[in-house]
Amino acid sequence: MVDHLKKIDLVVPCAGLGSRLGFLTKKITKNMVKINGISILEHQINKFLIHKEKIGILHFIIGYKAKILKTYILNLNLPFKIKFHINKNYKKTGCAYSFLQALKYLKNDVLVINSDMIFEQKIINNFFDYKKKNLVFLRKPIVNKKQRAVKAIVKRNRIVKIDILNRNYNFEVVGPFRINFESLRFLKKISNEINIENLINLSCYSLFGKILNQKKINYKIIKDSDWHEVNTLVEYKQSFRKKIFKN
Repeated sequence: MVDHLKKIDLVVPCAGLGSRLGFLTKKITKNMVKINGISILEHQINKFLIHKEKIGILHFIIGYKAKILKTYILNLNLPFKIKFHINKNYKKTGCAYSFLQALKYLKNDVLVINSDMIFEQKIINNFFDYKKKNLVFLRKPIVNKKQRAVKAIVKRNRIVKIDILNRNYNFEVVGPFRINFESLRFLKKISNEINIENLINLSCYSLFGKILNQKKINYKIIKDSDWHEVNTLVEYKQSFRKKIFKN
């Protein structure tokens, strides 16, 4: 079957402590925090409901408050087949380590979306309508706006590098990432070659950037009005005024 006609799995890494949200995550996980009456997780998953026939499995990578989050997700009765993967070392590891806990179980193309990011419906639609294999959304660096930690170097309309960079980059990586199964197989291979000390603090986006050693990652440009991240208390307070949380 042609790649873009296969079902896509969703992968949501949500093992972290969410400590930058302070008191809000003392008893629950970040994506359980409510905004305008419903949780961040529900805001996020609602954008995928119109594509539910194209979605295979919804993978959650859990760690902090794992039992509480698992019970919460199951009680939502989401219209997807769900699998949970546990990062037992969530206190000492980053997103890439979490993602590798699920990697060997991924059998389709995947869409990897951070658990604290909400996107406009049109952005999510792009990932299901796009006919090419790999895709990520980038933005141009903006002065006096929140910096994205992972940057991209684009030359002649092609991404040549994705990683944590201090200079010579011309775009910032927002995400999500759509990654085809062939590229996932490449990630499995190279993940075995990464030194464990380097892997512990590696971000998911930096890990995905290693795909560029063998495969092409296509990109589109995103506007800040098309997404919002709830990573700090300031961003949490801002979210109540954002249109994206009122739809």
